[in-house]
This record gives sequence, structure tokens and C-alpha cells, in this order.
Amino acid sequence: MTSQPPRSPDGETFSALGLRVEVIRPSTRLTVLRCVGEIDLINGPVLRDWIDEFAASRTVLDLTGVRFLGLSAARDLCRVQADLRARGDNLYVVASPDGAVRRILTVVGGLTLLAPRPRVADAPRPGSAPDPGPAAPGTTRPPG
Repeated sequence: MTSQPPRSPDGETFSALGLRVEVIRPSTRLTVLRCVGEIDLINGPVLRDWIDEFAASRTVLDLTGVRFLGLSAARDLCRVQADLRARGDNLYVVASPDGAVRRILTVVGGLTLLAPRPRVADAPRPGSAPDPGPAAPGTTRPPG
């Protein structure tokens, strides 16, 4: 059960089954998807479709407003990131450093995780090494 939203102007918000996503496009090469709510087995495929629809050369998935992330949805995000890399684009995931969402993402591994930043413009530039922020104790970061 997936849903493809139409291309939207900057600031458009979409909702599906307990998840709200705001699309922010500060430039033609950067898209930020700010998520609020829960991402689970039911709405994870919808988010995956939205990421694919709105992806730019740099896409930042802001999960700081997400209070629950299911394991299958976290694995889906890893696949989405791999698919975007294969076509030459980048997906960066922002999650609160001390939250449950970040812990799930760290356990799943394979994602480029960033520390929260005060401004969208601070997202990494294409070709630059991302600043993954603090890693959870006892974990390693995937190569960048």
C-alpha cells in the first residue's frame, strides 16, 4: 500500500498513517524531508516512495521529530540510500543523538547518519565528507 504524491512546491506537507512529511527545497540540489510521527511497517513504504519522488543530489531525511522507527522501516532506509547512491545521489539521515530512532539506525548500520544541525544550509555539500556526529558507544560508522 504505497502512495505517490505529486511533485510539490517548497514547504508542502504530506501525511500517511501517523506520519507527516514536510518537503523543503532550499535549492535545486538539496531536498529536506522533515518527518514527524512514527515510521513503521505500514507507512514505511509510503515514506520510501516519497523519498524517491522528491530526492535531489543531496537529500536530508530529518527524523528528529520521529518518536518510533520500526526495524523494517530502518532497513528500507538503508536500501533507499543504496539505490540513491547507485544513481549518483546522496541521502543523509538526521536523528537526535540520544534518541531511540538513532539507536535503531545505529544497530541496522549502513546509513550515513548526521548530527542534528541548526540550519538546513549546514547539510554537507556533494563530494564533501559528511560529519556523522557522535557514534553510539561500541559502534562503528560505515565508510563514508
